[in-house]
Amino acid sequence: MARMKPMNRRTFTTLATVVVAGALALGLGIGYAVFSPGPGSTNMPSMTPGSPDGMMGNQPMGSFNSDEPFDRQFIDQMTTHHQGAIVSAANMIAGSARPELRTLADEIVTEQTAQVRQMRTWRQQWYPHAPSTFGGMPDEPMGGMDSMMGASGEQREVMFLQMMIPHHRLAIDMARQALTRAEHPNLKRLARDIIADQSAEIRRMQTYLVASSG
Repeated sequence: MARMKPMNRRTFTTLATVVVAGALALGLGIGYAVFSPGPGSTNMPSMTPGSPDGMMGNQPMGSFNSDEPFDRQFIDQMTTHHQGAIVSAANMIAGSARPELRTLADEIVTEQTAQVRQMRTWRQQWYPHAPSTFGGMPDEPMGGMDSMMGASGEQREVMFLQMMIPHHRLAIDMARQALTRAEHPNLKRLARDIIADQSAEIRRMQTYLVASSG
């Protein structure tokens, strides 16, 4: 597996929020109780699907503005989306006692890191001086994410699976849009890879989640 530098609590929780916010922007449930703040906590935003709190910046993940090139918006959003998955996999399941989850983490980190590098190369080639079309990562981490850092291995694995299944579904939804809206054939090929890879991973994660609850 590609090695990643250890992350502090703030960096991890900020990036993990990308995963949850993206899933909520799609309107998918991810097990809200898992992320409920502890008694007396007041720093947990109310993240209702379709609300501004389910957005990154002012734009929902997976929403594309007709005034900007689709390909540039797709690259900006999918790069951020992939970064959330990479960091979450590396920090939540890479050290799992379950070999199938370690394998999953390795695949997510390896595949999506390569795709991020490719998208950054295309962006530099196709839009070398264009500003970002996406708000990127939030300024503040979601308060409930702190619970992930202190969760037991098994609890953290369940959290990961509950987050990553809808997160992958959002990537697939975005990639399907790229099949019909992207201008560059290379981006369409990437979209097909994302659909195939992440659909297969969803099926595996659903099986792992069922096994965890049994």
